[in-house]
Amino acid sequence: MERKLILLLLIFIQFPLCSQELESLPEVRIASSVKDLLVSTRKIYTMEVTNKLFKDGTGSIKEYKHQRGFAPLPAQLIKGIAQDMIHESKDEVIIHLKSKYFVSEEGRLVDDKEKAAWDFLLQQQNAATNVEGMNWEPYLYISNKEGVDYLTYISSDIATTKQCVSCHEIQELNASVQYARKQHGITDKPTLKRWHMIGIFKIEVKLK
Repeated sequence: MERKLILLLLIFIQFPLCSQELESLPEVRIASSVKDLLVSTRKIYTMEVTNKLFKDGTGSIKEYKHQRGFAPLPAQLIKGIAQDMIHESKDEVIIHLKSKYFVSEEGRLVDDKEKAAWDFLLQQQNAATNVEGMNWEPYLYISNKEGVDYLTYISSDIATTKQCVSCHEIQELNASVQYARKQHGITDKPTLKRWHMIGIFKIEVKLK
């Protein structure tokens, strides 16, 4: 499944359109498509794989490699796909899963742009009257990596299933997570409700 997804994503990269406006750049369309595919993959994986394993008496856990019959957490699957995508596209597309309320050091917000994007998306959520049906506006900017320009697309990563909420509720009980947040000055807690933002997708697409 990962290989097919990666090939599909690469098709989007190879055939961009031309545009001058930031909002209408072909790289924005590519990033949006990448995000939609990742979200759909995770949702199907959760419903068709992890739920079945749970009914069979196992499930998806972080330490799945050391437990027979268990599978990776949905977030781990997506991170694995992201790493494969970076390799297969030769850095044409770079994907990060991040959160203000990170559960791992590499997942925290590290620069002003990421923090501004988080606030930008959170303001949209707070202003919405129907969180489930809202149309999220991405946070866009141009970044440079070692002389190469990228379109950076940051969009909300929301809890679309009850299982997603439950998994994050379990993470909230992890003392190491609480300690790490405190070390980085994070004193508030996430809103763990369905359709609410639990993280962000940061997708960087190399400009043609």
